[in-house]
Amino acid sequence: MTPKAPDQNHKIVFAGGGTAGHIMPGLAVADALLDLGYTKNDILFMGSQKGMEKSLVEKAGFETVLYNTKGLLRRISFANIDAMTKFLFHNGKSFISAYSYLKKHRPKVLVMLGGYAGFIPSFAAVCLQIPTVVVNVDTAPGLSNRIIGRFAKVNTLPFASQKIKRSLVIGTPIAKRVSDLTNFLLSGDEGGRISHLREFASDGFLNKLPLGVANDITKESSLENTDLEFLVLSIMSGSLGAYNINKNIPDLVLKLGMDDKLKCFAGRILVYHVVGERDFEEIKSHCFSLRESNVDIAQSDDSSARFVLLRDEGKKVVFRLEKKGSTLEESESLFYSEYCVVSYEDKVPELLSVTDLFIGRAGASTVAELVTVGVPSLLIPLPNAPRDHQRENIKALLREKAVCSIDDDRLDQNVLYQIVTDLLLDKERRKQMALSINKFAKKDAAATVAGLLRLIDAG
Repeated sequence: MTPKAPDQNHKIVFAGGGTAGHIMPGLAVADALLDLGYTKNDILFMGSQKGMEKSLVEKAGFETVLYNTKGLLRRISFANIDAMTKFLFHNGKSFISAYSYLKKHRPKVLVMLGGYAGFIPSFAAVCLQIPTVVVNVDTAPGLSNRIIGRFAKVNTLPFASQKIKRSLVIGTPIAKRVSDLTNFLLSGDEGGRISHLREFASDGFLNKLPLGVANDITKESSLENTDLEFLVLSIMSGSLGAYNINKNIPDLVLKLGMDDKLKCFAGRILVYHVVGERDFEEIKSHCFSLRESNVDIAQSDDSSARFVLLRDEGKKVVFRLEKKGSTLEESESLFYSEYCVVSYEDKVPELLSVTDLFIGRAGASTVAELVTVGVPSLLIPLPNAPRDHQRENIKALLREKAVCSIDDDRLDQNVLYQIVTDLLLDKERRKQMALSINKFAKKDAAATVAGLLRLIDAG
């Protein structure tokens, strides 16, 4: 059943969604429009009932109209006749509803954000000759964007590599709260890093001295007044999840916790793992299984470790590592390792600003945030992505050695362990990566798109 649309005229309509990667650039532009004097009543988001539009957009305070849309069919045959029937029924019904709404309210401009969720409203706008702007965040635009882009007034691009008619290279729109932050390797602001880190690490992590130093810091102690070294490894596999990445992280954490070179390099390591809703329960269960049995770590003679639960908050669980047969206080062969597993993280920009190394997919919005904040990264492009767009997203970055990358089919805990330890132990290389990736930043992209929309609105 199609939800009832708001009975008011919106000047600017955003169409698209499904994943956070399509939604967040639209919210960034919407916020920039507010800075130009528009109100939230001037703005509407149209998308899919099955995506993240409802949770993310309505949380931001904007109205939504959501439809039961189906993805575009790339092949038509008798073998997928059932899919064809559902495609025609649901999308036909959604098109009629979107067309009727847009015809009645006649917004000044519609912004296509990408994804199948945006195709139906955007196609209806094209049929009604409503000016349309396509915001491309992927270096290789998807099928929906390519079709609508042929009729668009303007196509915005993240890089200058594409050849698309009526296009402007603007960058990927990023929220102001992201563009205002810089990774600590670039800013040198250790005090600010500690302040943000308190959002993610436990008191035990913040107050734990390196091995060999008396552990007499109290909760009231100021970490800024110490010479502590610590590492933060962040893993994010997308708003829904990426199982091939997620499944390897718990065992990687155990290996890192027993690494003698890391122990000499730093006193503590925090691994912050944003799993995504889809895989969270399975990864959480796997971590709990590693509490029950010791896991052998091949590099040490007396080499087995397990997770010790610090707290379980449902969608967030926190562990530390313990050596086999030792209590927490007696675990001298482990430097302090903390592993936080969460389903979803609202404060991603702040997390990126404190991160020594990021691991994740190469989606357009993820890459844009990494570029903007300046984060050393190991990226694993999604295999079999349409037009291999995630690999295309990082081609320019790889040429400048601004990121490291590994193919998904080569991914396992041993390969990850080798690459991650090499990068964590080389602070100068990570700093150079941060400098290189940050050169690609276009922090004013959201404001530029908002200004373009205002010009179209003004006629």
